[in-house]
Amino acid sequence: MDAENFAKRISQNATCANRRCGVSIAVAIDCGGSFPALNICVYAAIERHELVLLQSHTFEDAVQMRLDLYRRVAGRKPTKAYINLGGGAVSVGRHIGKKILSPGLNLRPPEHIDAIQGVAPQFAAGGVPVIHLVQIVEMAEKNGLPIAPAPTPEPGEGQISVAERYNLYLTIGVLAVVLAALWRFIRSDVGFRMLKIGKPKPETAHPEPMV
Repeated sequence: MDAENFAKRISQNATCANRRCGVSIAVAIDCGGSFPALNICVYAAIERHELVLLQSHTFEDAVQMRLDLYRRVAGRKPTKAYINLGGGAVSVGRHIGKKILSPGLNLRPPEHIDAIQGVAPQFAAGGVPVIHLVQIVEMAEKNGLPIAPAPTPEPGEGQISVAERYNLYLTIGVLAVVLAALWRFIRSDVGFRMLKIGKPKPETAHPEPMV
């Protein structure tokens, strides 16, 4: 089963209703690897599934081709987020882009990111949130997710979905009620008597005899 058949099965199961709008054989700016026989199989699969093949000759062309494709498919609908998986240069930019984006969710664009060539930096410069999926193990440990669990947990489980937090307003309210009740008790007759009884009596010293 190739990747597109897998994507079709996911779509049929209603897990993800979207199919890929384009595909690249990657490696050296959409030029493929150094195995001609493998490239032939990849091209055949692309043609079989009637996918848009992304081919470029320069790094800048590869970035612009993807931006144009995303915008054409989105039409008038706004792009809610851009998800990058891994450290592909065309997606995140060269070494500068890989360092300037933080792992995980990037809501605010870093400074001067608009000058970086890359699909993710250009989306970020336009105000689109970027989900940068790198350093997966570190992100999983930070959010309380198990590493390679068996069996796979159900969606919505784990600390990233459900976290225990104290209600600050409730805590302040309960503390105020307790302090008010304590103050009223002290001011009452019963409280006054209990405090008076609990106080130690001062020791009376015997008068020294006069000589």
